[in-house]
Amino acid sequence: TTSFSCDVNTRGHTQWFFFRVRNMSPRAKYRIAIVNMMKPDSLFSAGMRPLLYSTTDAARGVGWVRCGENVCYFANQYTYVPTS
Repeated sequence: TTSFSCDVNTRGHTQWFFFRVRNMSPRAKYRIAIVNMMKPDSLFSAGMRPLLYSTTDAARGVGWVRCGENVCYFANQYTYVPTS
C-alpha cells in the first residue's frame, strides 16, 4: 500500500504518481494499492491504465507502455488537512 503527497500548487488533490519498483520477477503478478486518491472520479474509472517504463525493455527500444489488469479508482476515507 502506497500513500503520496498532494500535488504541488493544488488545494489538496493527489492525482499524479511516479514511483520505482526494483528486482521484480518477470512472471510474477504484483498488486499496488495507492490509498490517498481524493478526487471523486478519474479516467482510470473509464478504462485508462497506468504507464510503465522498464529499463530492461528500454534497452530493446521499448518506451512507455500501458499496463495493469483490473485497474480501479475510487475516492476513499482519507482527507487533506492543509499545513499552512
